[in-house]
Amino acid sequence: MVSCLFSYGAQASQSVPNPQVQKLITSAEEDRLVFQFVPAYLKYNQALTTSGVLDSAQWVTIQHGMAACLIRLNAPESAQKLLSASHKVIARRFGKKSGQMLEWYDLMGELYYKRLVIDPALAYWKKANRLALDLYGPNHIHTARTYRQLGRFFIGEADVAVDYALTAVKILRRQPRYLQYKEAVLYYNVLGYAIHEEQYDPQGYTQEGRRFASNLHAALAYYDSALLADKSSRGSQKATSAMVYHNMGNSYNNLYGFRQDLAPILQKNADQYFTSANQYYDKAIGLFEQTKVHPGSVTLTLVTKAILLQLKDDWETSLLLYTQGLQRLMPHEKITDPLHLPPFPAGVPQREYLLLLTGKIKSLLKLYEAKKDVAYLQAYHQHVVQYISFLEAAKREATSLAGSKDRIDYEGASEGYGWGINASYLLYQTTRQEHYKQQALDIANRFKSYSLLHNEVNHQAGNREKPTPESLAQQQLEKRWKRLEERKSLLLLYPALQQTQYFKNVPVEWQQVRDQLQALEKASNRRALVPSVQTLPTIQQLQKELAPDEALLEMVHFDQGITPQRNKLFAFVISKEDITFLKLEDMDTTLLTKIPALHQALAQREDAAYRTNAYHVYQEVAKPLMRHMPAHVKKLIFLPDSEYWRIPFGALLTKPAQHANFKTYPYLLQKYHVSYAHSSAYWYVLRQGNGNRGMNQESRVLAMAPFALPAKFSQDASLQLPFTASLLQYLKGKLPGTYLVDEKATEAYFKQNASRYSILHLATHAEANTEEPGLSKFRLATGGGEDGELHLEELLELNLRPALAILSACETAIGVSTHRNRAEVQSLSWSFKFIGAQSTVATLWKVDDRSTAAVLQDFYAGIMAGEDKSVALSMAKRRYLAQARTSEEAHPFYWAGLVLNGQEQGFETSVSLAFWLKLSVLAYFLVLLGYGVQRVYLQCTRR
Repeated sequence: MVSCLFSYGAQASQSVPNPQVQKLITSAEEDRLVFQFVPAYLKYNQALTTSGVLDSAQWVTIQHGMAACLIRLNAPESAQKLLSASHKVIARRFGKKSGQMLEWYDLMGELYYKRLVIDPALAYWKKANRLALDLYGPNHIHTARTYRQLGRFFIGEADVAVDYALTAVKILRRQPRYLQYKEAVLYYNVLGYAIHEEQYDPQGYTQEGRRFASNLHAALAYYDSALLADKSSRGSQKATSAMVYHNMGNSYNNLYGFRQDLAPILQKNADQYFTSANQYYDKAIGLFEQTKVHPGSVTLTLVTKAILLQLKDDWETSLLLYTQGLQRLMPHEKITDPLHLPPFPAGVPQREYLLLLTGKIKSLLKLYEAKKDVAYLQAYHQHVVQYISFLEAAKREATSLAGSKDRIDYEGASEGYGWGINASYLLYQTTRQEHYKQQALDIANRFKSYSLLHNEVNHQAGNREKPTPESLAQQQLEKRWKRLEERKSLLLLYPALQQTQYFKNVPVEWQQVRDQLQALEKASNRRALVPSVQTLPTIQQLQKELAPDEALLEMVHFDQGITPQRNKLFAFVISKEDITFLKLEDMDTTLLTKIPALHQALAQREDAAYRTNAYHVYQEVAKPLMRHMPAHVKKLIFLPDSEYWRIPFGALLTKPAQHANFKTYPYLLQKYHVSYAHSSAYWYVLRQGNGNRGMNQESRVLAMAPFALPAKFSQDASLQLPFTASLLQYLKGKLPGTYLVDEKATEAYFKQNASRYSILHLATHAEANTEEPGLSKFRLATGGGEDGELHLEELLELNLRPALAILSACETAIGVSTHRNRAEVQSLSWSFKFIGAQSTVATLWKVDDRSTAAVLQDFYAGIMAGEDKSVALSMAKRRYLAQARTSEEAHPFYWAGLVLNGQEQGFETSVSLAFWLKLSVLAYFLVLLGYGVQRVYLQCTRR
């Protein structure tokens, strides 16, 4: 196909436009304007195969037209192949500043937008807008089209979307009347939708000098303009009119939903709003089916009609509508039972499929709550599991398409995982079947950014092998198979495509490629299409790795996907012998008020607030878990989520404390050794030893303290950390390594040499940026071409993988609370985890130099003696408390801010040292024994 396409372009260099081809192109573009993408595709294909010589501009137009149709028919992989071919021709024949490149930018934006990959979609549409302004100026129809696309993109961001869409409409009004009527339906529809999505204000809404009862009434007025223009241009029986009817139904739907907030005079029409919404939805469904557009359009209207019925608690009818939508998306399936869900096929529109599943899930849960029929609950669970699996598969594909740095827009992720763990919990409570605990734990691990786990394991394993020619060939085969899957799915919906050049051999090619992939799978003993992933651990595997005195406390928080919509905490208490699965209800006050208040009280040394909130947080978060803790457990490994990361669990108070002597408070630390990890799956990987492969095992420390010595090396004495200098001097006599202070502790040295050390210790100042996490930074010395600010985003580019990273700077653990669905690094501590640090010691607030140095000195002594890192840090804190000279020195501000995250066991450096100490003692006794034996022998010989 590619060679054929280029041969057409090669013939076209000196040719003139072919009038027969131009006629087909014009007709195809008319079809596209009214959403008739299959007829349009057939005409583009006919134009491409017409005898004679193609003009190169016509060839590009055909490629772009076919790609546009494939995007809208949900075949983005195939569309991207066409766009890749056209880009080469455009670059060679027309250049970067051409109308063809403008169209290419627009289609690439559409391609990524369709796949929910939002960063490149916006980037391409902005490029298209800039190029249109350069080529045509601010008043041309091509410029208007780019503003319309930007309006689509920003819908949901209120004023931004309206500004872009209104700019597009104003430019359109300056065009010739025939052009206005031709495209007005698209422009007024986008503007109406943007206004519809603005925040509802019962006081009224003003747009273009006109006053409306609300933004929804304004949207309806613009939809009327769209319908009038469409009727004048094409009649009233086109899919474009159906699209407007759908949106009008949505506005009446919202008016009915907001009926309690409407002005009294408008509330009288509430029932009419419901009726109007129903009527417009039925009109849209009828027209969509009459014009035979892609079933995804009908599906969206069925979804919104079902949502309307839910406002009247008609969940049974809404469930039937969602089921009808699934039947339309999968016509080859026979879906008669609304409780049944077939396996998801390849090629279904992602957004529409997820919306249908979302609606079915909510309906099934509501019906279970009303009828208490376990069949609804089991169907609810089945749909949720498939929702999550489909969502994760879609995210993997989109990430592959976008690359690692682009955001993937999946708003339903948190909601879906919330449904999943709630479904498992309800089924466990109803049936008491143990496997639902395992399913819930699996969902918790998947929710906690399982892709981050793979990245960390890959970093730690040093998996940086260059691709072989065989692996590259296999990747190309897999891409080809995906494109064939798309086209095969389209053929099931539209058999007429079989006659076109791009589709005619699909069944044969699909079987051939499938056979090749199966052969590769058999030869390599793995599935060729599915990437190799770390298997989620079973509960039994976790328990096998736990020592008798250890317990895991997995915590996962949801504020979506569970009815009622309140903050809930699900927790697993896993010990060697048992597992308990809990749901803590209505955690709003704890999450939103008490945890932040506790953190603030500790960071600012507010004694009364600390005592109150430390006990309350213990009562509401820790105590419900401690009730299920075996008496012999001494080590707690917390696996938090969301704001629960901010809790210094060791500083929680197990009893109320009224007095002011911080030395004698009933801290949780006094009973347990405390550490943290990301998730039980992540902990399992570390405990299995997978984190050690490829690790730098030299017993070497890189310690950097740019603010250690007196103020003569710094203009600001308040920045100095004098006790850090003492700590480094102590370590220098105990552990081999490199110790750099003040102007020698440069960012350049760290970047160039840090990978050679097994322990990294940064004793400096840091700044956490919760708004832009990538701009969080460590402050080091300048020099070597570096500015002395080591940003999080720079850390992620380094190949480190230390056994231990000690970050005794301010707020290095802050930010991880927003570490949610995406594999994003949100704190300086987690940046080290992401690049492969087996464990980190970081800080929850701005820590004190003297007390931090004292605790870390004892911590180092512990790990050098062979203690587990969690034990070493807990014992260091206990010793600090015991040795505190005053009650003020014992305040948790001074010791509780240091937290251990990751591998809590002793690492090879410490184990080796302990081994040599034992060996030295044994050698000493052997020498004494030898000396004694020799003395006895000499005495005997003298006799």
